[in-house]
Amino acid sequence: MVPKSHHARQFQAVLISVNEFDPEMLNIRKLPRPKGNQGGKKATYTDMIAAFDIETTNDRESRNAFMYIWQLQLEDLTVIGRDWDSYFDLLIKLRKKLDGLTLVVWVHNLSFEFQFFKGYYDFRPDEVFCTDQRKILKCTMFDCIEYRCSYR
Repeated sequence: MVPKSHHARQFQAVLISVNEFDPEMLNIRKLPRPKGNQGGKKATYTDMIAAFDIETTNDRESRNAFMYIWQLQLEDLTVIGRDWDSYFDLLIKLRKKLDGLTLVVWVHNLSFEFQFFKGYYDFRPDEVFCTDQRKILKCTMFDCIEYRCSYR
């Protein structure tokens, strides 16, 4: 039996609509910079655990895919919404709360979500890191939301 002190932190998940989201609900903490040569861009990260996922379907007649629900996990807070406008509104609010820090958001198979993102956000070349066409490892939005692929 594992002593109680060695158990992982237990989360009490809270599910809210994007309309209920208030950035003040979050406790954003700065992640200490590791020692040694960091090279490259000097981003300062939060120590918040975050993940993003969308659910999609196809319109059989037009053969177009569309997102019908998204969820953003921020520590123990799950925010859900139904359209891209509400998601990007949330990101703009979150950007203000981050105040110069970078939030890493894990996405399983970012290459798939990226195909939807690029239709709503105009990525600069330096905001996307990929190994091949449609194989996205990382992309950044609003200079502070850094999506990373947990699959690749």
